[in-house]
Amino acid sequence: MDDDVHPSFIQRLTRFLGRRRLSRSARIEQEIHELIGAGEQEGLITLQEGDMIQGVLELGDTSAREILVPRTEIVGVSLDASLADIIGCSDEYGHTRYPVFRDNLDHIEGVLHVKDLLPFWGKDASYKIIPEAMRPAHFVHGGKRVNELLREMLDDHIHMVIVTDEYGGTDGLLTVEDIIEEIVGEIHDEHDREVDMISRIDENTFLVDARMDIEDLEESLQVKLPEGDYGSLGGFLVECFGRVPASSEEYAYEDLTFTIESADQRRIEQVRVARNRPSHTN
Repeated sequence: MDDDVHPSFIQRLTRFLGRRRLSRSARIEQEIHELIGAGEQEGLITLQEGDMIQGVLELGDTSAREILVPRTEIVGVSLDASLADIIGCSDEYGHTRYPVFRDNLDHIEGVLHVKDLLPFWGKDASYKIIPEAMRPAHFVHGGKRVNELLREMLDDHIHMVIVTDEYGGTDGLLTVEDIIEEIVGEIHDEHDREVDMISRIDENTFLVDARMDIEDLEESLQVKLPEGDYGSLGGFLVECFGRVPASSEEYAYEDLTFTIESADQRRIEQVRVARNRPSHTN
């Protein structure tokens, strides 16, 4: 993104990152959150991107046991499972990797990758392939910090780890995808997000997502808003109020009234936009 377009946000970020001595980690974290919020309101980063950054920051405070797939949801295969058993399990659940256990999930012996079944294709359905196809299992304690775990998994090309409890039993499992999902969150289809940015309540009233690009809003409503150092409706209103407004607060501009439908301390979420006189169409 061109730094000249949004100098205020870039300057604040540069000043923050250029500091060498900050006494309290809580204050550092708060300033980062404020910068993210400002970037979202000015339209420099999307809400989704802001949430991704927040997710990265929060990894350092998150342990493996907080985000694991719990033991009760683990789909594993027995060490003495036949080729037919494994194929049936794969067809039913659709996973690519399965923990292999002896007796129960507290005794995990390894991991089976579905692609490792290929050399055995065509063998008798009762054939027991696991000892030949099984890969080593990797174990971590539930208290391990997720940021460290992700780094180790990526460095060592480990896709799945078994998370153990204080007694060495199986508490759950984690994959790289599980951790990435904590950072990224639920990703919605881009087209769906665009469609949902604005909806008509009646002829002259609209419910608008505060993240909506200001130019797209102008085009949708056939209006012209004042130029400023912002890229979204939320950024426009924060500049108008001089702060993040609370729910139910209103701002009038020419024949438009903007009512804050929902907001928190960090951002505006939904805005009702009403024309004070009927629109005219040819």
